[in-house]
Amino acid sequence: MRWVFLILAVLACATVLVFGLFSQSAVNRLTAGDDIRVLVAYNPVLADEHGYVLDAYVSVLEEEGIPHEIVDLYTLRDAPPAKLARTAPALIMPDGACRRLHSSFARWLDEYIAAGGALAVIHDVGIKSQTGGLLPRSFLARHTGVQHAGSAMGNEGAHTTGTIAFADSASAAFCGIPAGKLDETFHLTGYGYGRLEYPIARSHLEPVAGRGMTRVLAWAETEGEARYPAVTLRGEGRGAVMYVNMPLGHLKAYSDDLPLRALLRMFLCRVVGLPALVIAPEGIGAVVINWHIDFADDRAAIEDMAAHGLLRSDVPCSYHVCAGPSVNAPGDGLGFGACGKGRKQVELMRSVGEIGSHGGWIHNVFAANVESGVWDADSIAVYVKLNSDCLQDVTGSPVREYSAPAGVHPQPLMTSILEAQGFDSYYYTGDSGSAPNRSFHEGTRLSDSLIAFPIMPRGRYASLAEMDDHLSLPADEVLAWLSGTTDYCRRERTIRMVYSHPYNLIKYTHDLDYRPAIASWFDELADLQAEGELKVRTMSECADFLRRLWATVFTVSLTDDGAVLKLSNPDGLAGVALSLPTSRWTVNEPAGCRRLDNETETILVVTEDLDDIAISATMH
Repeated sequence: MRWVFLILAVLACATVLVFGLFSQSAVNRLTAGDDIRVLVAYNPVLADEHGYVLDAYVSVLEEEGIPHEIVDLYTLRDAPPAKLARTAPALIMPDGACRRLHSSFARWLDEYIAAGGALAVIHDVGIKSQTGGLLPRSFLARHTGVQHAGSAMGNEGAHTTGTIAFADSASAAFCGIPAGKLDETFHLTGYGYGRLEYPIARSHLEPVAGRGMTRVLAWAETEGEARYPAVTLRGEGRGAVMYVNMPLGHLKAYSDDLPLRALLRMFLCRVVGLPALVIAPEGIGAVVINWHIDFADDRAAIEDMAAHGLLRSDVPCSYHVCAGPSVNAPGDGLGFGACGKGRKQVELMRSVGEIGSHGGWIHNVFAANVESGVWDADSIAVYVKLNSDCLQDVTGSPVREYSAPAGVHPQPLMTSILEAQGFDSYYYTGDSGSAPNRSFHEGTRLSDSLIAFPIMPRGRYASLAEMDDHLSLPADEVLAWLSGTTDYCRRERTIRMVYSHPYNLIKYTHDLDYRPAIASWFDELADLQAEGELKVRTMSECADFLRRLWATVFTVSLTDDGAVLKLSNPDGLAGVALSLPTSRWTVNEPAGCRRLDNETETILVVTEDLDDIAISATMH
């Protein structure tokens, strides 16, 4: 028996030793090297339940061109915080994945922030004990200035739902929110929904001795008009802390991309001052204009667009055609007829843009049968191919872009069909108001290559027909929305897509004519392009660029006298751009690059067909 106990003791000691060596090895890997990156932390106990949240954060950081690394909380806690703050100047604690925090982490965070580390606390971080009970208070409040309701209210009482209202237009703009996603009181809205309701925690501001005021950029509002802090900031640059009272990763993973993308970019680039790739070609914002051609009426509408100067080679659009001759039933003759009566119009549109596929051959039947589930995947695929084959016969080019009739695009079914048929991009009513992205559905990324282009709404509406039918919106207000979208893309150096139908320009419910507004907007776009301030590009052109951008390896390495930023891509770097906030970085223009400067950032655009480039910079 003594030998048994002795063997067990030896095994226990060996296990502790091996675990200790493994843990130290993980810490050494985390702190080794001089590469700057953002850390995304998680509690290993919650990894199975909330791993999809980490996937969402990683996907957005990949697409935003921000170097990053995933780290478990225990490895993080064992790493020297002051040393880590040098190469990991920002730490993200995501919703769900950091819900449970050990109290021993408090001192580590104190030292990390004191050393200049920046912290993002998202939604429910640190609200529960290691055993899963709601804590009476969170020690994170001393950094965020926001305290959750606590265990006295119970798990259900501590959380509710509410709308998100930004403090003012300047706060919304600082957070990277486009005006089309806000109503007149700066509440976040969604296409088809109006004001959106989000899961929020009941919380309150509380003073933090000696650490300055908490800046509230947005509030969460409930039906009873109670207000809780929704987006807050403390400090500036090194040592800054952001708190967000929304489950950003969960939202992204369930088709609401904008809050996570916008708030991460704001915090990491504008506040912390990290360099990042620019998710637009040549470092210049781009607008995508997507016209859906549904019915026979669109033939006359396209001729009318041509007569009014709205088919322009300097404003190339994505024209998506439902190609069949019928709409409601085979043989009704109400369809566009791309391979027959509409062939001339397809050729006309092809001369000034890109032809894409709008659903499958018979507009209303396709939408109804896909939505109801009457057609299986094979039947849907047959009609999608029939549509694109007709259009390819007319244009002589493969059809790469797609849009869903009546917005009917059940996921993941439709995306898998499109990917199998060689499409590279699609119009999307999910993620509304956000940038083109590799969208998620129910916690899983749908495709690594097929890119969703969310529509840019004006509140709960997006097409000209909706603005006419539901709002009787005057033409000057339509133009203001379009110009606001243009300005947003130019200012944020990003891509957004606007959509409508040609027949909306000739058939309307009220006494409205939007053609002059579209003509003025097109003139504005053409002028901005001529000045090098903006681009108008088709979906497939943007998709080609984004896939190459997301395949670019970007690193930032500290040196004795500054830092070296490296870009590499075997498919070439021409048109790839890098943004460096002037608050933190000074950089000289290297060979093979063009420099663009404004009051807040330096943009370096690779102009030569290089596979790699190294850029020396000084960090303030």
